[in-house]
Amino acid sequence: MKFNLILLLTFTFFIKINAQENQSDKIFDSHKFAFAKIYLESKKLKVNVDSVVNITFQHSGLSNQRIQEILVSGFNLENISLNKDEAKLKEQLQELQLYINKVKIKRLQELCFQENLNLHIYQFMASEFKNNLHFQDEMKPFFKKVIEGL
Repeated sequence: MKFNLILLLTFTFFIKINAQENQSDKIFDSHKFAFAKIYLESKKLKVNVDSVVNITFQHSGLSNQRIQEILVSGFNLENISLNKDEAKLKEQLQELQLYINKVKIKRLQELCFQENLNLHIYQFMASEFKNNLHFQDEMKPFFKKVIEGL
């Protein structure tokens, strides 16, 4: 009798574990599908960033060469002397970058909400997608489904 009870409990335990594993695979697949949808949609910024930056450059009155010097010094974290107009342009570009980042985060939050995916999970998956070739390969069928509209 004890043996039958132990056997029954063990069998029931394995059935529950197997069902939970299948359910987590489905949830994880749904995360992958949601990630693919959000990732592709988030690449479509409603503001054309390049246009805004070019307009900012044009209105600055600075030469393209000087703008390039300022940008390169910023990327290289070098301090160069700036006149009043150049300092104003640099400040405008920094404000523009902050604004663009806020818009991107807000857009991601909206998309994650629409797809019922936690933003932190999305960000983790985005990091994995960027750095993990195996994960990129794993995501191909999900991107294909999104692109095909399934």
